[in-house]
Amino acid sequence: MLIGLRDVDAGERKTIRERGVRAYTMTDIDRLGMERVIEEAIAIVGTAPRSVHVSFRSRRHRSERGPGRGYAGSRRRISYREAHLAMEALAAAESSARWNDRNQPDPRRRATARPELAVELILSVLGKTIL
Repeated sequence: MLIGLRDVDAGERKTIRERGVRAYTMTDIDRLGMERVIEEAIAIVGTAPRSVHVSFRSRRHRSERGPGRGYAGSRRRISYREAHLAMEALAAAESSARWNDRNQPDPRRRATARPELAVELILSVLGKTIL
């Protein structure tokens, strides 16, 4: 299952189709909403034990905008809040998650890494709640 696809090359497209991978594009998220997409994803994963591999690029969140305000190009990327919603839903479904944060500063960009964003999302998938 892939959630939040923005662009795939011909080889990736072929592999996704040949292997029957369920893929939700950003257009799907825009149209259906993250809540429905993540609910469908959890239903597809099936019965316990559930295992989810989360690969997230938190460096995409521009530091000057901060949590909850999105980032440059957000029309094409999962927002900070959508990511939290997904992590909270995974925690509620008692899914396990393996986190792969590609949080490396890119000297070619003005955006800087925001490790605290990754920590906040990891805490959500581990079950941290507001109340």
